[in-house]
Amino acid sequence: MTKDGRKGRGHHFPHFVDKALRLLNLRQVVEEIETSVMSSMSCTACKAGVGLLQYYIKSGRTVADIEKMSYKFCVTFQTPRVCEGITRLFGGEVVYVLKRVKLTPEEVCSFVIGDACDDVKNPTHEWEVIFPPVPKPPTMPLALPSESAPTFKVLHISDTHYDPHYEEGSNADCNEPLCCRATSGPPLSPQTRAGRWGDYRKCDTPKRTVDHMLQHISTTHTVST
Repeated sequence: MTKDGRKGRGHHFPHFVDKALRLLNLRQVVEEIETSVMSSMSCTACKAGVGLLQYYIKSGRTVADIEKMSYKFCVTFQTPRVCEGITRLFGGEVVYVLKRVKLTPEEVCSFVIGDACDDVKNPTHEWEVIFPPVPKPPTMPLALPSESAPTFKVLHISDTHYDPHYEEGSNADCNEPLCCRATSGPPLSPQTRAGRWGDYRKCDTPKRTVDHMLQHISTTHTVST
């Protein structure tokens, strides 16, 4: 007998999670997760994962035990290396949050994934601000600055996604969330090789591209004083 009173049948997960896993088309879930396409299938995977975490949190398991079980669940969909990194980096934070929020798996996944995973109404996340019934003040047109007015330049850099482990010629079409690294394995064809300046597939930006971008900004847009 197991600790929860059920006959031992070699289960690694609670019964409801085992049932969910049997219903999933795992190959399709993996493909959807890799391509960031959120659908009913990845929604089911999300709810099964959140339910698993909540089950072990309520049963009083330690963070280390929960991370181990989360790892076993994760490798059903992803590579062991990716799952090890996810549980090691975010396991403690996720357990901390789930211990303190009172949300069902449906609410959590609806909030994280969006409309593709059931549109669960939650007043905590959907605020409605009531403005007082008073007329709006008149808008005043702004005066245009004179031609002699002082000017300045603003540099706004966003989402560079620099990857210190980017490797030219590596596999840009791997089976993990992030490719173009030595750990991504060899490319299967010349078309799947990571380029010198980056790649539009599942890859982040190499250092040389970031360096050249900053150099171009410095030489092209710097105002001499």
